[in-house]
Amino acid sequence: MALKSVGTLPRWLTTKEAAELMAMHKQTVQRLCASGELKSVRVGRTYRIRVEDIEEYMNSLE
Repeated sequence: MALKSVGTLPRWLTTKEAAELMAMHKQTVQRLCASGELKSVRVGRTYRIRVEDIEEYMNSLE
């Protein structure tokens, strides 16, 4: 599954930004973070996801 060019993306993404990149709903990304399937860091009530971890997760689906 091809991702957009990561050269222009910030190092940490919000769940909304990650959802757009992954072509998923924001709640799906939140569930993946909560379950630990997608590596993330909890910041207050939100999650932040590294671009590298998104790539790793997407590659694991292939």
